[in-house]
Amino acid sequence: MYQYLLGHEYWSYVEEPNGATPDSTHMDFPAWEQSASKVLYCFASSVGDKLLSYIHDAKMPKEAWGNMKKIFAASITTRRYNSD
Repeated sequence: MYQYLLGHEYWSYVEEPNGATPDSTHMDFPAWEQSASKVLYCFASSVGDKLLSYIHDAKMPKEAWGNMKKIFAASITTRRYNSD
């Protein structure tokens, strides 16, 4: 996912702090919102039904990405302890 977002110049939507979101009255907001929606769509179409429940309420790509990171980190830790 990282490579796809980076290659399509969308990684900044995940990496930027929430303060980097333009104000809804700013002239760049419609373009920003459309791109942010594309990123959220990428996430939603790339995960299974179990993970979708963790990201479907996210309003910002950064929030959805953070939720996925938490789930994957917990999953990796669980597998690590169960394999010992």
